[in-house]
Amino acid sequence: MEVAPNHQNLRKKRKKKKKSSNENGLQAVVKPECFDGVTNWTKLQQVGSFLLHTSKFLLGTLVTFVHFSTVLCDIISQTLAQVRSCLSFISQKVLEKTTKERVPEDSKSDGQSRFSKSFKKKRGNKNRQNKNPPKKMKPVEEFKFDFDERRGSNSADADVNDNEIDTVDSAGLTKTVAIDCEMVGTGPKGKDSILARVSIVNAFGNCIYDEYVKPKEKVTDYRTEVSGVRPADLKKGKDLYEVQKDVLTIIDGRRVVGHDLKHDFDVLFIGHPRSLIRDTSKYKPFREVSNGRTPSLKKLAAVLLNLDFQSGEHNSIQDAQVAMMLYLKHKKTWERSIKRKRR
Repeated sequence: MEVAPNHQNLRKKRKKKKKSSNENGLQAVVKPECFDGVTNWTKLQQVGSFLLHTSKFLLGTLVTFVHFSTVLCDIISQTLAQVRSCLSFISQKVLEKTTKERVPEDSKSDGQSRFSKSFKKKRGNKNRQNKNPPKKMKPVEEFKFDFDERRGSNSADADVNDNEIDTVDSAGLTKTVAIDCEMVGTGPKGKDSILARVSIVNAFGNCIYDEYVKPKEKVTDYRTEVSGVRPADLKKGKDLYEVQKDVLTIIDGRRVVGHDLKHDFDVLFIGHPRSLIRDTSKYKPFREVSNGRTPSLKKLAAVLLNLDFQSGEHNSIQDAQVAMMLYLKHKKTWERSIKRKRR
């Protein structure tokens, strides 16, 4: 049987096509005659550079992640500490409320709180009264409260008039007290603030309460040049809950004087009736000293009291004394302005 010519031509074409494809494949495998390894070396350099940049990027990402995790842990720990403090404050207020409901009003003795009674026991002999800061305080510059010179004068009597004094002894509680707090820094670079020390003075400038607070978080900046607080001071401090309870007992029902009191109350996690707050940083006549802006306590003391203080480390007792002096000097006009607003 003879094969048709067309079929023979197709077979020949297929054989030629197959032969040419094999020849092309062999040529692709053969090395070029001029190959000297330069091309391969260049490619290896590119691959090495890529791997180096990739490793640097991964390392930087890892460092950033570790730093972010550290910051996040600090924020979480600080938030938990604040939540614990708030819960302790709420439980303390609930406990006070239930206690007041159980104790009849007749059992209260002459309006004196248990805290003021404890002061009487501790004072003992009047001649032994310590009008200076407690011994545990670090030494600071001599600071003389000017009411020592005005004792018995008409101006001093006018300042502490209208049932200002609870007891005959000027070292005890008065209807008006001044408070100041010192803070230390926590968290990254010490930017966050927590309470480190609380001081309260009465209307005569005598310190009636001064306590350091044991920190619940790691202190990263003691701010000693500003706060005057050192690590050894906080080791002997009280827990925040105990300090909260003491401060609330003292200021209950009393006028509270201070500079930027909102900040102090925030770190204490407590509140006080607005009608009983006398903030020297908010009083409008005092703000005129700084052209309507919030004045510093140092500037108010220099302009209104001709007093130079805070030249070195701050001292919360001195700050509270200066705030009290500012209030008493302008007490009449201050109280009149408050009465006008209430009408």
